[in-house]
Amino acid sequence: MVDDKEPLTKEQIYERNRLAFAKLANITLSDMKKNETRTYQQYTKEDYRSYIQNPKSNEKNLRNMSRFFYIVSSVYRRLCKYYAEIPLLNWVLTPQIDMLDPQDPEKVKKAYQKALKLLTNMNMKHEFRKIMTTVWREDVYYGYIYSTTDSWFIDTLDPDYCKIVQVEDGCYNFAFDFSYYDKFQYKLETADTELQSMYQAYKKDTQNMKWQILNSKKTICIKAGEDSIGEVIPPLVGIFEDLIDLIDYRSLIRNREEIQNYVLLVQKVPVYDKTEGVDNFLLDMDTILDFDARMAENTPDQVGVITSPMDITPLQFKNDAPESDVLSKATRMVFDNAGTSQMLFNSDKSGSLGLDASIKTDEIMSFSIVRQLERWVRRYIKQNTSSIKFNFEFLNVSAFNQNSFVDQQLKLATAGVPNKLTLCASIGADPLQTLSAAYVENTILGLQEQFVPLQTSYTQSNTANEGGRPEKDVSDLGDAGMQTRDGNQNADTIET
Repeated sequence: MVDDKEPLTKEQIYERNRLAFAKLANITLSDMKKNETRTYQQYTKEDYRSYIQNPKSNEKNLRNMSRFFYIVSSVYRRLCKYYAEIPLLNWVLTPQIDMLDPQDPEKVKKAYQKALKLLTNMNMKHEFRKIMTTVWREDVYYGYIYSTTDSWFIDTLDPDYCKIVQVEDGCYNFAFDFSYYDKFQYKLETADTELQSMYQAYKKDTQNMKWQILNSKKTICIKAGEDSIGEVIPPLVGIFEDLIDLIDYRSLIRNREEIQNYVLLVQKVPVYDKTEGVDNFLLDMDTILDFDARMAENTPDQVGVITSPMDITPLQFKNDAPESDVLSKATRMVFDNAGTSQMLFNSDKSGSLGLDASIKTDEIMSFSIVRQLERWVRRYIKQNTSSIKFNFEFLNVSAFNQNSFVDQQLKLATAGVPNKLTLCASIGADPLQTLSAAYVENTILGLQEQFVPLQTSYTQSNTANEGGRPEKDVSDLGDAGMQTRDGNQNADTIET
């Protein structure tokens, strides 16, 4: 039977894509009908030592512990964000050309534009930043990709229901526990149709289909500890005990401040001095209790009242170290054990030599995660583009080395190195945006012909004296300079 349907117009195609995007944008993240709550326990050193003795069996506990510190400790949060945000995630894409058998330039250009559109649509600087933060906090990130021609984002999956089971093209594939949707049924309604089908398969065979490997074309998995695939341990787990100390010190200081503002009134009950009897008070018990109650009623909360026939001698175990020194020492221990210079977060410290060395070490650690993202993007390009191969690269550019990297690329460009796209990417320009801007300015608007540099001494040579730089103004010359100009003493140094 012949299909008599007419081809869709551009407007109809746009509307279809818009509706697809509308569905995509409505992925349910929480149930509005229920008040979801999440509680964190207060962790102790004993808890930490128990978990770390058997990390494989305590992956969930260590992950929750890391999340707890991420919320309550600004120091830990800053460390995680610091490592996650070191790379600027500037990227370049280059077609792989066989110089002995080059492909048709138009075919390469078409495939190149398609790949650039795909990558630009991914908005990697935003999406991957969230991945980096999770990886540094929890060690591993599991995500499911939702995409249309106009949008692309990653839905973070609950790591309690995920586990790494495969390596494909150097990237991790993982299985998902579909009993998750038994607990969060509302999320299934807007989930990808592929996930819905896999859940139906699980309902038919809950024993064998509970764990299913998700489609590698729609998933991303990044792990900080590549040397320990079988264990999920937060990268900064070594400072958890120091963070507990830091929290405890703050609590102790607060308690000490409260105690210092507390007043205790002692009422001493008088007794007969010349008696050999026991408990011979000058006042009866009813009178004592009556005065004690009246005193308590007329004192503020910060004042305590006790009644005693005995002398009370206070014993204090004083720490002469100032409170700020105690906290500073505890904070310094956190940074030292993390291997990060405290000077990055403390303006009271100085020393550029040690700081530069520390930053370079931190960059090496952070860019090791970027290499995984880079390899995953290469696989994603191969899965979603034509047969032409591309080389994708995240530049080793951070906020600390960006200026020196740009200077290096400028020097290479003056030597004839074909690095114009790398140079633009180093300052954060998207490759597709760069090419589009060049096309608009040069081909469509012809700005290179309309934006003519001003005719000044900086853009043209001196007609009266063809050699050397433009002459300085008289007001800028000193006595020696005036004598040199009046005597024309530099005339012989001009080459003809």
